[in-house]
Amino acid sequence: MNNEAQIRDIHAPIDLSLSTEIQILLYIGGIFLLISSGGAFYFWLQWRKKTPPQAHSAQHRALKELEATAHMFMEPGKDRQFCATLSGIIRAFIENNFDTSMKEMTTEEFLERFSKNPKFKGHPSHLLSTFLTICDLVKFAHQSLEDREKRELLEKARTFIITMSKSL
Repeated sequence: MNNEAQIRDIHAPIDLSLSTEIQILLYIGGIFLLISSGGAFYFWLQWRKKTPPQAHSAQHRALKELEATAHMFMEPGKDRQFCATLSGIIRAFIENNFDTSMKEMTTEEFLERFSKNPKFKGHPSHLLSTFLTICDLVKFAHQSLEDREKRELLEKARTFIITMSKSL
């Protein structure tokens, strides 16, 4: 084969231009698509504002935190973390639901304020007292808990939250 036979001449370019009518239709279609998607986005934003995210109740949040605590700290050797977290959940539950600050108080101060506050009348202060006393013994006196005792303490916290939630 000859080198000259392999080389071919360049063909003329193919005309891909569209007629003016088709170009106008494409522009109109593009503008319509742009306006439609902008309108859909606007209505989606309006719909989103009208439907706020579902807020969980304080009871639901506290019970979920208790369950998470149970899974994280139920194993032996984590008694202090278990009790500190449980008592923190209970204190936060009371503070959030009754608009009262009790974070920097000792258990005795906390229980005294709890029993004297008219918002807490009729609530199980004996249950709270027993619960916080056990937590303090574990946190500060380094008393250990058996698995059964941890489950009982968790159940006391659960019962307290459910009982308090009934009056909210």
